[in-house]
Amino acid sequence: MIHPHSLRVLTGLALLSVFAANIQNAHAELPPYVYAEWQAKSPEVLTIQAHEVKNDGGAITVNAKVTAVERSGSGLKPGDTIRIGYHSVKQTMPGPSEAAILEKGKSYRAYLSKNEADGDYGLAAKGHSFAAATAEFPQWHGQYEGDAEFSTQIIKTQVGWADFWERMRLPAPQALDETKVMAVYIAVGERRTGGFVPQVISATEQGGKLVIVYTDGAPSPESFVTQVITHPWFIAIVPKSTLPVETKKQE
Repeated sequence: MIHPHSLRVLTGLALLSVFAANIQNAHAELPPYVYAEWQAKSPEVLTIQAHEVKNDGGAITVNAKVTAVERSGSGLKPGDTIRIGYHSVKQTMPGPSEAAILEKGKSYRAYLSKNEADGDYGLAAKGHSFAAATAEFPQWHGQYEGDAEFSTQIIKTQVGWADFWERMRLPAPQALDETKVMAVYIAVGERRTGGFVPQVISATEQGGKLVIVYTDGAPSPESFVTQVITHPWFIAIVPKSTLPVETKKQE
């Protein structure tokens, strides 16, 4: 039988242990303004597409293509390829958060710095050096004009673009520069409610194909939506490609 005094001591020690753990966890992450300062001072602010990713026990090596440049102290231009090396290990001590492990084929906004010794690029903002790149494709969507079944269409000419909008009985929002871009139309099929906002998430070249990743933009369960049959659709302008097109729904 445990003496009441001993029980109080054990209880106090347990509470102290929990308190100490909470204090450590509270200080394990740096405040957001620190990462914001690192990002602001980053010599390289790029949009990259990861072509190859290797993970050797937390030592990450990424071969990537630069697709856009906001700032580059090393003179990078769109189309250049770079190698990024960093470590991504779960932190158990106070300090910066671990960096994300990039996924092959995906695009990211990257805050980097060049290592002049080996020419590789490292992380300029620690665990906040990467963020998913926002799709910046001009796109339009609707609720009722789409097909009842899932369907896709690739439009590569101004004539086809005009015909599409005429079929939709809607005015064309802009011209299609068929020398540089093309349009991808996806009808997600019949839905039993409104509130769907389909859109393209990314368009990347993978394995000899142009892979279009999209979402049907399903409303959240808490959303108030119209109780009516809809046929959601979207059309997006993406860079012109001669590769076969594959569409994938975002999981």
